[in-house]
Amino acid sequence: MLASTISDNRIVDSAIASYKPFKPIPNQTYTFAILLGFLVPAAFVFLKDILNDKIKDVSDLENSTKIPVLGMVGYSEAHSNMIVVEKPESFIAESFRSIRTNIQYFTKNQGKCIKVLVTSSVSAEGKSFCAANLSAIYAISGKRVVLVNGDLRKPKNNEELNLASDKGISNYLIGNAEINSIIQKSPNVPNLDIILSGPKPPNPSELILGPKMDIFFEHLESNYDVIIVDSPPVGIVTDGILLSRYVDSTIYIIRQNVTRRHNIEFINSLYRENKLPNLSVIFNAVKSGPNYGYGYGYGYGYGNGYGYGYYEEDDQKKQKKKKVRSVKPS
Repeated sequence: MLASTISDNRIVDSAIASYKPFKPIPNQTYTFAILLGFLVPAAFVFLKDILNDKIKDVSDLENSTKIPVLGMVGYSEAHSNMIVVEKPESFIAESFRSIRTNIQYFTKNQGKCIKVLVTSSVSAEGKSFCAANLSAIYAISGKRVVLVNGDLRKPKNNEELNLASDKGISNYLIGNAEINSIIQKSPNVPNLDIILSGPKPPNPSELILGPKMDIFFEHLESNYDVIIVDSPPVGIVTDGILLSRYVDSTIYIIRQNVTRRHNIEFINSLYRENKLPNLSVIFNAVKSGPNYGYGYGYGYGYGNGYGYGYYEEDDQKKQKKKKVRSVKPS
């Protein structure tokens, strides 16, 4: 029975062995690997850019808002709040000098007291750092300056500014202190006075709206050339908008890779509705690179690199000269 069974298949040509494999094809493998090597990183960079909703550079900022840019401040790893005093020849100090010059285009009542409010969207954007250094750069020029910490919800520690007392605005507003008793001299900067916010009150907004705040700013305006108000972030609480009625101009701090795009939309709405007087922007903590520069003001552009490295190069040359002089002949 097995011998009578005929198979349905038969061999037509016998198989011939080959020295080269039929699969995979090398050219196709290399082509696929090269394409994959280009497409995967490109897709990663594209997705990272799409998912990143933070302001990355100046062009990104300019495309997001029409608010005038007052200036840019470079990134510093120093832990000092008064870097313009400790390093007066640094590029950051030069940036604040440029900002000091440009503020005159945004202030009213030229020749009288300059009143500036410094605010931001959220914390950690460098608002207090910019307010402190801007106050110091004005005081160095000979102006009588007072730095007012208007954030009653998050009081500053007096140790941060090397002050002796914790008394502040809240003590005055509730009637426990007089104005002159809460004004403290800066230990490091001549012509600079500092007023802390004081102990945290339960009703900060109501205190700001009270009549004693009007008397407070009238007293400061009659005794100082420049008033810098470090206000709470307006993106979180409304205290900053309440304090804006006492100033001539507002500086909004936007920090590179920290401020988000939806915060810019909020700033734009404030600008359109004119809720903050003479609003301008400072681009803070800008890291150096091929697409960044630190302009001296209007007309220089942002990518030219003016300012950054200028004084640092001088310092390097001085250090090299010192090294050359210190070499003794053998």
